[in-house]
Amino acid sequence: MAEDYIENEKILKIAWGKALNFLSYRARSIREMEIYLSQKNFDDTVIKEVIPKLIKFDLLDDRQFAKEWLEYSVRRGRGSLRIKYELEEKGVDKEIIKEVLEENINFNSEYQTSYSVVEKYLPYQYDRNDLHLKRKTAQYLKRRGFPGDIINIVLKNYFI
Repeated sequence: MAEDYIENEKILKIAWGKALNFLSYRARSIREMEIYLSQKNFDDTVIKEVIPKLIKFDLLDDRQFAKEWLEYSVRRGRGSLRIKYELEEKGVDKEIIKEVLEENINFNSEYQTSYSVVEKYLPYQYDRNDLHLKRKTAQYLKRRGFPGDIINIVLKNYFI
């Protein structure tokens, strides 16, 4: 009986160490941590003990993770649609995603981000009448996750 307790404590300590190491690279969502620990072959009881402990010590917080991911993604020139998709893929609750996006992204900020993306994408000198380049630029912005209305406004400023 005492040996089982000691063995369980050892496993918890190992899982805690693995979780801290995983968090040392970047912030994670709760779902990412659950998947990671299960891939490391820890059973559900161990995971259900480690996750709340990480939350208690403010090492796991989906809202904070979503904010950090949003800041990172905006710096990388990604639009709100792509950021939303990525956060959903990482297991963040849709309500948290909605709140974080509404707090941090507005029309002007997304327009400015898309504008700077286009400035980097287009060649220094280009033909403002080139419909093929206009179409390629629109597709590029769409892949980056910008909404259609933003794309249309940006393209009107660059092409005739």
